[in-house]
Amino acid sequence: MRGPRPMKPSRIRFSGLGALIAGLTTRGCASPPEAEKKAAEEAVAKARRFGAEKYAANQFAAAVEELQAAEAQTVAKKYAAAQRTYLSAKEAGLKAAKTVDAVKTAIKPEVEQQLAEVVKQWEHVDSEIKAEKTLTVVQKHDWEVDTKRITATLLEARASLDDDPARARARLAVVTALLEAWR
Repeated sequence: MRGPRPMKPSRIRFSGLGALIAGLTTRGCASPPEAEKKAAEEAVAKARRFGAEKYAANQFAAAVEELQAAEAQTVAKKYAAAQRTYLSAKEAGLKAAKTVDAVKTAIKPEVEQQLAEVVKQWEHVDSEIKAEKTLTVVQKHDWEVDTKRITATLLEARASLDDDPARARARLAVVTALLEAWR
C-alpha cells in the first residue's frame, strides 16, 4: 500500500492562488454592504435637507432611484451589486446637494431684482390708492387688509431669499397677484 503522495510545489501554488481568489471574490459579497448603505442614505438625506427635490429634481430623483435599486439588490442578496449601487447612490446624492448650492447662488440675484421691482410696484399702487378720492369705506378697508398681507409676504420673501430663493420668488408672485387686483 502506498502512502499519500506529496504535492508538487506548482500544484500547491495553484491551489493557494485559487483559494485566495475565491476568498477575495466572496469576501465583499458575503454580507450586506451596511457601511455603503448608511453613507448613501446620509448623502440622499443631505440632498433632501438642502432642497434638492426643488433645486436639483432630476439629480435627486436619480439618487433616490439608485438607493432603491441598491435596497432591492440587498433584498435579493446580490451584495456586490448592491455595494456598487449604494456607492453610486451616494455620489448622486452628493452631486445633487452640490447642485442645489449652485442653483441657489445663480437665481438669487434674479429674485433680488424681482423683489426690488415688486416693492416699486407696491409703492406705486399704494400712492395711487391713497390719491384716489372715490374709494368706498369697504374698498379702503380691503386695501388696508391687503397692505398688511403684502407687507407680511414681502418680509417672508426677504427672509427666505438666502436659504430658499424659490420660496421667495413664490411669495413675490403672491404680492404681484394682489397688486394686479388693485390696478
